[in-house]
Amino acid sequence: MSNQAKSLINKVQRRLLDSNKYEDYFFAFIIAITPLFLSIILGFWKQEGVDFESYQKATNFHSLIISLPVSLFLLRAIGNYLFGVKILPSQRGKVPLISLFNNDSVQAKIHQKLKQNVLNDKIFYVTLTIDIIFHIFDTLEIIKQYIFFFLGKEITVSKYYWANLFLIEESIDPIQNLLFTIIAYLPQFFIFMTGLMLMYLFASYNLLFIRLIYCRSKHQENFQDRIVLNFDDPNYRFGLEALSNSFNVQLVVLFLAGIGLLFSRIHQTEISSLRTVLSDPQLQSKLLPSIGQYIIVILWLTTFFIVLLPALIKFLPFSSRYVASKTWSIQAYLKEFIPHDHASNHYLSKTESLNVLASKFAWNSFWPSGDDIARFLFYFVFFVCLYILLPTRDFVEIVVLIIIGILLGETFLNIFRWALGHIDDRLVTRKIKPGDTIIMGDNFQNIGAGATIVNRSKVEKSFNKVREEFDEETAKSLNIVEQEINKSGNKDAAELFDTFNEELQKPEPKKSVLRTCWKGIELALPSITTLTKIVLDISKLFI
Repeated sequence: MSNQAKSLINKVQRRLLDSNKYEDYFFAFIIAITPLFLSIILGFWKQEGVDFESYQKATNFHSLIISLPVSLFLLRAIGNYLFGVKILPSQRGKVPLISLFNNDSVQAKIHQKLKQNVLNDKIFYVTLTIDIIFHIFDTLEIIKQYIFFFLGKEITVSKYYWANLFLIEESIDPIQNLLFTIIAYLPQFFIFMTGLMLMYLFASYNLLFIRLIYCRSKHQENFQDRIVLNFDDPNYRFGLEALSNSFNVQLVVLFLAGIGLLFSRIHQTEISSLRTVLSDPQLQSKLLPSIGQYIIVILWLTTFFIVLLPALIKFLPFSSRYVASKTWSIQAYLKEFIPHDHASNHYLSKTESLNVLASKFAWNSFWPSGDDIARFLFYFVFFVCLYILLPTRDFVEIVVLIIIGILLGETFLNIFRWALGHIDDRLVTRKIKPGDTIIMGDNFQNIGAGATIVNRSKVEKSFNKVREEFDEETAKSLNIVEQEINKSGNKDAAELFDTFNEELQKPEPKKSVLRTCWKGIELALPSITTLTKIVLDISKLFI
């Protein structure tokens, strides 16, 4: 291919993704509305005395007047938001995926990769080719009718409508009819290509996100330019909250595409009730009356799986030979997400610490935006899948499809959990939350046995309150008490100490409660004489 041709394609791509070219929305609107006016002028809108499906009934084509400009807007908005096509180097931090990194060179590298994925000549030709092939199959019967007519051969017609009206209406010129049909299909051609490009953008973004997740067996010690999952994220999203909107916007587009597909299915199939057609020998042709319907259903399902890709972050170790060689042990599985120099922070060699880490892993969601959003996504997706396969206008049957969609959505999430639980139940067992501090006893075997779970932020808030209200000597004494309790791992002492701090935050602490708390701590730690003296000294402040 010549450099001139490459340059032309590159200009077309940049123009399609240039959000500053507002006049293009007007052009898209004109392209979509032109067939409507032409149909009225040329007589395809509605003809008296002729039994055919007029352009007036082609509501799926009429909807393109709005959906074509909207699809162009979505393509540009997503290209700029997810890939930073128009973002200056100084504004790279606005791109969600880039915002996870602080190093300038790493940000520049990822930004360059994102733009290369978008402005790709090969992808443009691939989407154009797929679009042409789709429309050839979708209009194959019409193409045959025109070819046979001009060759003077016998024509088989299953139905008459605006695209082949010349066959039953002598006043309609065949060339005129052909040109009108081409113009009428142009908006669909453009919106279909826009949809293919959106599919590619989502696939490219999600695959790059997956590749950037740190896996020890693949990336070794090179984690500076990788996303290291944070098991202690209080939002339960592995520290990926900055990416939430980038994945939510994909759900919005999938939702809009699903709504559009539902309207298309309702228009193309005229089934009032499934109960009346399930035993019909021509059921398949009634449910999916054209090749185009098959293709758009398949493409929509493909888009769903593309959008679902980010939910696979918990399953990345499945691709690791190291994990497989270790017979899929939980230790090897979790180690995949932890860089070498971070491993000591998690004490994966100790059973009790491994259990804590596994529980925090379980608390973090499959979907980067949260499992609740994923759950409703599945509900909607499975309902749409059922409806596009079994379209019906019966209210009771629609309600049944909604219920089945919800059940399938729950089943899908349970399959995710089952797949992880198959490695080890602890990967899906939620006990210790991210942000919790564990005070463990000497005989600690599993979470909950001889251990106290203390919320870190609550404890820190309590101690800060004490330090603000009491003198420096007392604050030092409280620090010593805290350290001794942590060392001893005594559950009762820790609980009493928490109660004491709660009382300190009240305007008038209850002396009887404080006396009981500190007496209990004194008895629980009798071997520490210094601590006993401190307890008694502090108690005198209130008793």
